[in-house]
Amino acid sequence: MISEEELAFLRARLGEAEAVARATSPSGLRLSWHASHEEDGTPAHWVLSDPANLSAAAQAMGLERGTGAAVADHIALNDPQSALREAAIWRGLMLGYSTAALDAKHAGTERATGFAMALAAALRMKAFQYREHPDYAAAAEASNALTEVG
Repeated sequence: MISEEELAFLRARLGEAEAVARATSPSGLRLSWHASHEEDGTPAHWVLSDPANLSAAAQAMGLERGTGAAVADHIALNDPQSALREAAIWRGLMLGYSTAALDAKHAGTERATGFAMALAAALRMKAFQYREHPDYAAAAEASNALTEVG
């Protein structure tokens, strides 16, 4: 299973991602971004939060020659709206895990336990994405201790 510490760690990281995404557009009107690869027929790589308003554009420049288009596409693909949707999905999986873990604890069936363990594994993989965070080691250690005992 997964520890409350690791769940709290994951909730905090998701909260940080949501806050950063929302900060890009306090009005909430420009959370969906798109890439544009042309300006007046000339190749140029832009990330647009409002295709009708070019003041809502940022030029994408690659760190390596010829990567500007890929950088614009990557930024647009990972726009704030996508980050918010992803956080909502992971929060839903966390809720599913909590329900499954309760079912496993009370029902004790192999199916309920297996489902809870599968969700726990997925949540651990998501938490691993944040392994560079200073709080990761303590949260992972708490889950490892729980696994060794349980």
